[in-house]
Amino acid sequence: MSDVLYILGQGSRRFDKEVRLSLRSLEKNAKNLDRVLIVGNCPEWVQSVIHIPEEDKCFPFSNHIRKVLRAIEGGISDHFLLMNDDFYMMRTFDVDKYPYFIRGELFNYRQHGIYRKMLNNTVDILHKKGIEKVLAYNCHVPIIYNRDMFLDIKPLWQKWERDDVGFSPRIVYGNLFVGHGEVIDDPKVFDDVMPKEIGASGCISSHNNSVKMLNELEQIFYKPSKYERENDDDKS
Repeated sequence: MSDVLYILGQGSRRFDKEVRLSLRSLEKNAKNLDRVLIVGNCPEWVQSVIHIPEEDKCFPFSNHIRKVLRAIEGGISDHFLLMNDDFYMMRTFDVDKYPYFIRGELFNYRQHGIYRKMLNNTVDILHKKGIEKVLAYNCHVPIIYNRDMFLDIKPLWQKWERDDVGFSPRIVYGNLFVGHGEVIDDPKVFDDVMPKEIGASGCISSHNNSVKMLNELEQIFYKPSKYERENDDDKS
């Protein structure tokens, strides 16, 4: 059995409805789940998790690494599944054996913009490590990390910690320590319409402006999970 890690920030537009529904989907569909850890902001209504406070001190991708390292310091399992608050697991899956998924091959994006710069940094880092074919692990799906392997990224992160955008830890980790994955269309939903079919990942992901989709998910995952306090005042 393995732990599941959520790394949460501030500023949910839906009163943390996303993580509420994500936890419900996790309870309903996850096999071999041991503990749930939340690093960062933890909503007041959450219970039965291990909470490790951690502020957002820099840009998102460096915050990602910082919070995973805090979970490792906090004694997370040797292998653990990283979740985002806006990931919803739509069918049964094994936490210990969740596959790796990729978008395909990632090329340098010599364009403007913060996200493009982050991808350029990531590709440059991996090319310098001798990896010419960079696989795009930046899908909106969970990913399994090994704690010792992730710790090997720490010295690299320390060199880039003060950079304005940093690099993608998912892409660096996947290319250094995994090197394979099933190619999928990214399951992030931008048009606020529930997909008619669920892809190979078994996961869908909402957008910041999702309203209708979250309401439909609430009809699917209507039963409060053990991670919610009884008589909680759900403002969503």
